[in-house]
Amino acid sequence: MVGTLASLVAIAAAAHAIDGFYGTVKPMVKPPASTAKRSRQIMEALKLGFRLGRATQHFAREVDWLFELRDKSVHHDEAFRELVTVRETDETVVLGAPEVHSCSAESAERAFGLADDLLSVCLANPKPATAEWAKFRAQAWANRHGQAPSSQPPAAAGF
Repeated sequence: MVGTLASLVAIAAAAHAIDGFYGTVKPMVKPPASTAKRSRQIMEALKLGFRLGRATQHFAREVDWLFELRDKSVHHDEAFRELVTVRETDETVVLGAPEVHSCSAESAERAFGLADDLLSVCLANPKPATAEWAKFRAQAWANRHGQAPSSQPPAAAGF
């Protein structure tokens, strides 16, 4: 259970980091009012403020995944759902809620990687509306990583 809780915290933190970045960028790019789900509003604003290039569709799918996972985990509804296998050995099978199964170390790693990659690519590829702000932030981001900002996502991201 400790690993599940740590994963849930990491997943929520990644979503909050992206949401906070969006909240800062939104006034600079002034996206039109929207009733779309939050993940799509975020991506639309980021597309207005940054050149995401060939990674745009990948990031959109991943942000959708992250916010759906986060929402199901932190905005839990009281409803009966099928149990899923959380862990299985030769002698036991542990069943649990789908949210527990989804909050794995792999999901936490994927969420962190998404937040890191998305913010890195945005900061390295600003459009005029965010250029001055991004220039300052990109240097701080690069210092955090101990490297110069890159305009390309890491090759390990698979896109």
